[in-house]
Parts: sequence; C-alpha cells; structure tokens
Amino acid sequence: MSWASLDYFEIDEGDVEGQVIDILIGLEHQTWTNVGLGIGYNDVSLEAENKEDQDELDWKYDGFFGYARFRF
Repeated sequence: MSWASLDYFEIDEGDVEGQVIDILIGLEHQTWTNVGLGIGYNDVSLEAENKEDQDELDWKYDGFFGYARFRF
C-alpha cells in the first residue's frame, strides 16, 4: 500500500507572515498477518518573517524513515 500527505499552513497577521509545508510519502507492506513494514520520506519547511523588525526564519528538514505497524 502506498500513501501520501500534504499539509500547508499560511499566516499573514499584523507584522508576522509565514508558511509551513509538510510533505509525506511512503510505502507499506503487510509482511505477516499482524505485522507490516514500511518506509517513507518526509520534507518539512518553515518560513516566517517579522515585517517590523525585518527578522526572518527559514528552516527545513527532510529525510527517510522506516517503521513497523502492529495489528491485533
């Protein structure tokens, strides 16, 4: 089974503006009756700015991950 997710948030209020974007994609296999194994990739970025002070924040991380799912 494959899955994907996209989350987006934006704000522009007063002196503050910014956005957050979170992207997830993955594959999962139900290897045994009660146990599944999966891999995925996550990419998150955050941009924020204080217009009054001219301060900015640009932050990003991304990477692969693995997991196990148990069903009972």
